[in-house]
Amino acid sequence: MTYATNHFPRLTRSQQLQIFMRHPMFTGLYLQCRYEYAENSDRLNWNCPICKWEA
Repeated sequence: MTYATNHFPRLTRSQQLQIFMRHPMFTGLYLQCRYEYAENSDRLNWNCPICKWEA
């Protein structure tokens, strides 16, 4: 018996671009409160300490 291994929906190119343009991991800046992380930040958790945005 075999099962399909890919259970995750695929993102469109437009959705991927939106993530790259908005996510603080890529921009270093939160859209809602404009809090900015240092460019060389080695963060594992991208939850904002100011506006409480959660990744």
